[in-house]
Amino acid sequence: MVRDQLQGAGKRRTEMSILAVAKTCKAGVDGGTARCRNMAMEGSDFCSLPAHKDGKGAVAPTPDVVLTWFKLSEGWAARFRIFLNTKIRSPRRQRELDKKHVAQAKGIRRSPQLGGIRKGIVDSGSPVFGPAGVTGHRVWAANVIEDLFTAGYFIGNALVTEKQILGRKPEYRLLVEWRLEGEGFAETPSEFLGDLFIEFGDAIFEKVLVWANPPNEKGVVVHTVNFGGRQSGKATDCALRFDGVNDWLLAAIPPEVPAAPVLA
Repeated sequence: MVRDQLQGAGKRRTEMSILAVAKTCKAGVDGGTARCRNMAMEGSDFCSLPAHKDGKGAVAPTPDVVLTWFKLSEGWAARFRIFLNTKIRSPRRQRELDKKHVAQAKGIRRSPQLGGIRKGIVDSGSPVFGPAGVTGHRVWAANVIEDLFTAGYFIGNALVTEKQILGRKPEYRLLVEWRLEGEGFAETPSEFLGDLFIEFGDAIFEKVLVWANPPNEKGVVVHTVNFGGRQSGKATDCALRFDGVNDWLLAAIPPEVPAAPVLA
């Protein structure tokens, strides 16, 4: 039932054309285990490196796990916490994660810092839409649900995260973990999540960051999709899509299609 509910959220808009936006090269590095960080050439999925140009060599791997993160207001966090567990991310825990990301980056001979607008932030992956993410668009998220199901992913876990920041209020996010293998999420809370996630998936987001990460310490390739800047009262102009293999796309929404409902 949950599968049918979630798939239904993405079926409302199917005829879309892909937007030409700047993205990182789809070629694989370190023996094809991770995605290249160079920006692809205009009109191509690959960068200008001789080993990558025109799709030569290995391509980036398919993610074993996709993590979708939705930034929550305090009120929304309280609503989700009725049904979902909360995981605290303390400053100490963040430092531990940073150490893991540094090790992952160095493991494929990559700098753990991109610099520029992400100066001082530890990253091991490739930012699919560049370090700034998707900018200048109002992105609809629900089609990603259908795309992940179609590609064989299922919900492995769902929880609320509380990121504790010194001197500031905590930041809350909803995490939905999609897997190709392993156990599924418990059915009772999934029923609730199906209804609520459809509503939340219809929201419009102005900040979207997608990361294709190198294999973690268990050899698992994880992609992370971060949605932020949720807007109400605005129409969407594109949808985030997953190609079912290893890439993320922005698809234009035909103007004749009514805007998706947005939570107040």
